[in-house]
Amino acid sequence: MATEKMIRNTKFQYTNNTPTYVRTDPDDYAQVVGICRKGQVVHAEYVVPGLIYKRDGSDPTLENNIWIKFDRGFVRRKSMLGIKVYFEEYKGFDDYPDADAKTKHGDIVMIKKGAVDAYMRPIDPNECEPKTHEVYIMDSSRTLALLDYPKGMSTWVWRKDLKMVQRSDSLYFSDDTVNTDLGK
Repeated sequence: MATEKMIRNTKFQYTNNTPTYVRTDPDDYAQVVGICRKGQVVHAEYVVPGLIYKRDGSDPTLENNIWIKFDRGFVRRKSMLGIKVYFEEYKGFDDYPDADAKTKHGDIVMIKKGAVDAYMRPIDPNECEPKTHEVYIMDSSRTLALLDYPKGMSTWVWRKDLKMVQRSDSLYFSDDTVNTDLGK
């Protein structure tokens, strides 16, 4: 087993595109009690060892820091084969870049504490950092973003109050990809 220091009392953020299961115990066959989605931040009480399986069918190996224990249960930090890392250590709000004019549908963002919405109403502190939100659409001036529509907060927020956590991999037609000769 690797000689890594055991991780305790740390925040991790889920960075993979596909959801992962929250389980009752640190076991791939334990009961599923929830799901973690892209951008979600979890507060790890501690991280425990787990099995990494091999493609050739030989016995799995035990490695440190595989299962993250947080308030809802256990999640895998690395894939079963050890190829992908699902959870990265969470960075502070200021470490993320500002949302810019290229912000688009599907991007994952965080809201600055103390921010107000487009109608100058304060945003609930529970919706602010480190909680993440998905951009549904930007307004035509690209200064406001509608977040988590239709389920969730569904609020227009100023782009200046947003930090970009992760860009979306979904299809998006920007000015760079539009063929300007088409239709002439």
